Amino acid sequence: MKNRDIRKTGLIVALIAALTMLPFLGATEFYTKGEPREAIVAVTMLQDGNWILPMNNGGDLAYKPPMLHWCIALLYKVTGVMNEYLSRLPSALAFIALIVATFFFFTRHSDRRKGLLTALLALTAFELHRAGNVCRVDMLLTTFVVAAIYLYYNWFARGCKGWPLWAVLCMSAATLTKGPVGIILPTMVIGVYLLLYRLRFVPILKVAICTLLALILPALWYWAAYQSGGDTFLQLVMEENFGRFTGQMTYSSHEKPLWYNFMTLAWGWLPWTAALLASLFFLPKGTLSWQRIKGRFTKKALPQPSIRCYSWLAFLLILFFYCIPASKRSTYLLPCYPFMAYLLAEYLIYIMEVIPSLRTKVKWAFVGVIAIYMLVDGLIVPLSVKKKYDRPLANYIQATFPQEEIYSYISDPFLHFYCTNYYLRDRILSFEKKGQTAEQRKHVETPASGILMIAEKEQEAFKEKYGNKYQLVPISHTVNKMTEQKSRIFFYRFRERSTK
Repeated sequence: MKNRDIRKTGLIVALIAALTMLPFLGATEFYTKGEPREAIVAVTMLQDGNWILPMNNGGDLAYKPPMLHWCIALLYKVTGVMNEYLSRLPSALAFIALIVATFFFFTRHSDRRKGLLTALLALTAFELHRAGNVCRVDMLLTTFVVAAIYLYYNWFARGCKGWPLWAVLCMSAATLTKGPVGIILPTMVIGVYLLLYRLRFVPILKVAICTLLALILPALWYWAAYQSGGDTFLQLVMEENFGRFTGQMTYSSHEKPLWYNFMTLAWGWLPWTAALLASLFFLPKGTLSWQRIKGRFTKKALPQPSIRCYSWLAFLLILFFYCIPASKRSTYLLPCYPFMAYLLAEYLIYIMEVIPSLRTKVKWAFVGVIAIYMLVDGLIVPLSVKKKYDRPLANYIQATFPQEEIYSYISDPFLHFYCTNYYLRDRILSFEKKGQTAEQRKHVETPASGILMIAEKEQEAFKEKYGNKYQLVPISHTVNKMTEQKSRIFFYRFRERSTK
């Protein structure tokens, strides 16, 4: 009966997560560069038939491995539809799976009340909710990484008997989503935990072998991609993974100070950050004294292995790992959140025991937060970003230039008209054909003729650079400032000037 009740509660958690996330995935069109930049890779996979290393946006290689793109492309292929809803669906499903897995994992290793509270906290954490709503790799990576960490602990709880092969598969999938970090994080967490509590040769050897096994599937893709992309692909991989971590990238990318990670965690846990801080003023005197906290932690967590210690370790190690590189983003810390949720759940249970009247208020708080998210996703955000959509620009281009080749000029080599190009199904070519490494960007190829689309703010620089080489005939321009370039977009018919 107990297992049946747990499964029933797990089903309810899944339904709540699905109702919170799935109805509003298509409520907004793409209006930032990040989402169409990923979705366009899936489009080119289907159009070109290259599922290993497709070229997109006029000649770019994808900056991330293809797991997310494969998922989106399969959804496009099965349904025969390409839209925002299907592009975001893999992230949403990964989010739902993470919440359900979190409930069952922490219920198994603590109790149903803590498991449910942990899952609900994770469900309503702002950063996790946001990541589950967008077409980006971060939610998929987080689910695979956290699942591997969960599966490793299950294996540890069985006395390290057998082999954690499902953890191996999750690490492989995580690596195929965003790179070697998908193996590094789970291995680091279980490795340190074994060193703390089970310093024996065989379990550590098994983890080392599992790490090697997890490399097999990604290695096959990396080898195939190298055969297709050669040194260009290899240099991109080195820069995106090792260069980003060591701070030796050829361009600046999300460089932030150390305190940024702690600020984003506080922001990412809204609205619970404010609620937990407020609770400190209502606790009886001495409830959170240092001696009490120290005794509660050292006596109940440190002497023997426990899910509490594992959660602290996972949270702190992942946070420490992402404090090392200069490149920092709030989404990098997503794997911390389920473990923080468990620790916050313990704190909530503790203060509800001290102040029983809070129990009803906490229940209503969850209902209120979920309702707010549904209101924001379904109504407020769609209304507020409607003016930023670039689909009208894509429709104009398709109607006005149905057969002509369209070239875009943007001085920044890392930017494109991502949204517009997605709706045009990758029709826009880059006026300057450059490589993706610093050395390759020194050599530029340009077309002989076609249609040029260019932001108003870029026109003078373009004419200064290419005015002697090309003849430009104005065609039209947009009335409004478009979202990606935040500028009016001008169209010209261009042709190389005669050299005679």
